[in-house]
Amino acid sequence: MPGSPLRSRQSAAYARALQVVALVIAGVILGRQAAGGFPTVEIGRRLLLVRVTGAAVELTIAALCRPRRPVATLRWFAYLIGTVTAATILAVIAVQPSLLWEEGSALVALFLGASVFMPWSWRWQATFVGVVLAGSIVVIATFESPGDLAPGSAARLFVTLVGIGAASVAGTVLQQRARRQVAASEARYRSLFESAGDGIAVLDEAGAILEANARLVDLLGAPRDRILGRRLGEFYADAPGVGDVSVSREYAAAMGGALRQLSQRLRAVDGRAVDVNITFARIDAPQGPVVQAILRDLTEHRALERHRVQEQRVDAMARLAGGLAHQFNNLLGGILTHASLLREDASTAGVAKELDQILEAARRGRELTNELLRFGEHDVVTLQPTPAVQILDSLAARARTTFPAEVAIEVKAPNDLPPILGDAEYLVHAGVQLLLNARQAMRGETGDRLVLSAAAEVVHAPDKPWAGARPGRYVRFSVSDTGQGMDAATVERVFEPFFTTKPLHEATGLGLATVYRAVKAHGGAIGIESAPGRGTTVHLLIPVALRAAATAPAPAAAPAAIAATARPGGTVLIVDDEEIVRAALKRALTRFGYRVLEAVDGPTAMAALQGADPPVDLVILDMVLPGGGAGVFELLKAVRPDLKVLVSSGYSPDAEAVQGLAARADGFLPKPYEIPELKAAVSKALRGAA
Repeated sequence: MPGSPLRSRQSAAYARALQVVALVIAGVILGRQAAGGFPTVEIGRRLLLVRVTGAAVELTIAALCRPRRPVATLRWFAYLIGTVTAATILAVIAVQPSLLWEEGSALVALFLGASVFMPWSWRWQATFVGVVLAGSIVVIATFESPGDLAPGSAARLFVTLVGIGAASVAGTVLQQRARRQVAASEARYRSLFESAGDGIAVLDEAGAILEANARLVDLLGAPRDRILGRRLGEFYADAPGVGDVSVSREYAAAMGGALRQLSQRLRAVDGRAVDVNITFARIDAPQGPVVQAILRDLTEHRALERHRVQEQRVDAMARLAGGLAHQFNNLLGGILTHASLLREDASTAGVAKELDQILEAARRGRELTNELLRFGEHDVVTLQPTPAVQILDSLAARARTTFPAEVAIEVKAPNDLPPILGDAEYLVHAGVQLLLNARQAMRGETGDRLVLSAAAEVVHAPDKPWAGARPGRYVRFSVSDTGQGMDAATVERVFEPFFTTKPLHEATGLGLATVYRAVKAHGGAIGIESAPGRGTTVHLLIPVALRAAATAPAPAAAPAAIAATARPGGTVLIVDDEEIVRAALKRALTRFGYRVLEAVDGPTAMAALQGADPPVDLVILDMVLPGGGAGVFELLKAVRPDLKVLVSSGYSPDAEAVQGLAARADGFLPKPYEIPELKAAVSKALRGAA
C-alpha cells in the first residue's frame, strides 16, 4: 500500500542496501588505485582520474539513496550504480588494455551481482547487460592493443561476457518469478489483513502501532494517519496511564512467546465506547519480532448480555415486588376492613376524621401495591390495529400541555406509517411517563427541545440492533430531549422499579419500569441513547398490525356495581393464614348477619367444613396458604362438589397462580377490599347458590 509503514520499511531497506553497495564499489575502485603497479606514470595519472571520478559518482549516488524515496526511484539509482561501475571498468580497460581479463572478471561479477541483488525485472537486467556489452565491444575494438594480448583474448572475453550476461538474465527471470510469488503471498496477506472482520494492529518494539487494518480504523473512529505511531493503550477508556501499563504488560508477555488475551473498553476518537477482546501474539517478521494485536468487537455481544442481565434483574425484582405486594395487601385488607367498621361506629367527629385519614392512607397503599402487582405480571392488553400517527398526535397534545412555552416541541413522522397492533390508551400512558421524565431532565431551560418522531423499522435479527426483538416489521416511536442525559451505569438501571436520578421528594411511582412493562406487553423492544450533557432519546419498538386483533372479552362488571342483598343466616368459612384478615372478615360478616367459621390451612378447613352445623354455605379461600390454596380448593370440592368458593388473593385475577382457580370459583375478591366490595362479592356468590 502506498505510504504504508510496510512499504516505507521496504524503501528504507532497499536504500540502505544501495548505499552499502555504492560505498563498497567506491572503496574497491580507490583500493585498486592505491595498490599501484602502473606501467608508466602517465597511465597511473589517467587511471587515477578515471577511478576517482567513478568513486565520486558512486559516493554521490549513495548520498542520494535516501530511505524515504520510492522504490521505483531507488531502482533507477541501482541501474545508475551498475552503469557507472561498468563505465569505470571499461575506462580502465581503455587506459590499460593489459588489464582486459582482470577488469573483464569485474564485469562478470557485475552481471551476476546485478541479477542477484537488484530487485528489478529481467527486462531491466537484459537492458543493463546489453548496454554493458555494447560498451565493451566499443572499448575493446577501439583501444585493444594486439601486441599486449594473446591472440583471441578479446573474443574469448566477449563470449564469456555474453554467456554470463545471458545466465544473469535467466537468473533474473527466476528471481522475478520468485518475487511475484512473494508479492502474491503478500497481496493475499494484505487482502486478509484489510478485509478481516476483526481489528488488527501490528505493534513495534515500543508498543506503537505500525500497521492498522480497515476494521481497526473503523473501531477507533479516526483516519489511519491519526492511528499509526500512537500506543494502543492511548485508546483505552481507563484512567490516564492505566491503558499503557496494560498494553506494556501484555506486550512484554507476547514478546516472550506467550499468547495473551485482554478484555478492554476502548474510547474511540469520535467518542464511542467500544468493548473489545484483544489477543496479543508474537510474529517474527523480516525486520524483527513484532506483536500482532487482534481486537474483536464485543460491543453488540456485551449489549445483548447487559440486556439479558437487565431483563433477569427486572424479572427478579418483579417477582419480589409481587410477593411483597401480596403480603402488604393482606395487611392493608385487615386495616381497611377494621377501619371501615370503626368508621361506622364512630361516635364523635374527631374520631371519624382520624379514621378517614387511616382509610385514605390505606387506600393510597393499596394503589401502590396494585402498581407493584401490575409490574410483576404480564399485562392483559387489548391489541387492535391502531394508526401510529394517532399515538404520536396524542403524545404531542399531552406534551404541549405538559411543557413550558420555552421548550420547542417538534413532531416528525412520514405520511405512510403502517398501523400498529397495540393498545392505544396503554401506549399513550407509557409515553406520558417519558414526557414527564424529559420535562424533569430539561428543567425548562432556554433552548430546550423535545422531538417526538415515528418511523418504520425492520428487524432482521434478534440482537441487531434491538436486543430481545423478534425479526419482523415495527414502528419505532422516539422521544428525544436536550436534557442533562445519563451515563452508561444509569442507563442500565432505568427500568428498575422506583429507580430515579431525581431528588427523593420529586420521585413518584415506578418510573420507566411502567414503559418497559408496556413495551413488553406489546411484544416490542425498547432502547435508550443517552450521554451526560447530550440529552436522551428513548425508542419504543411496537409491532406492525399484520392482521386484525382478536376481540378482547368484555370486562366483568365491578363487584361494587352489583345490586345485591346479603342473605342473613348463612354460614361462611374463612380460610386464611393471616390473623388480621380473619379477624376483620369475621367482624364484618358477623355484622352482615352471617355465622362465621375460621381456618388457617387445609386440615383445619376440612375439620371446620365437616363439623359445621348448619353446613357451610360459602368458603372465602385465600390463594396463598401453607401447602397451597389450589390444593385446599380441590380438597373442599372433593368433599362438597356443590360448595360455593369465593377466591381471595393479594395477587390480581390475571396472575398466573390465580387464573386457573379463579375461573372455576364462584367469584374473585382482590385484596385489599373495603366493606362495600366484600358485601357485594359475598352476596353475588351466595345468590348463585340459590
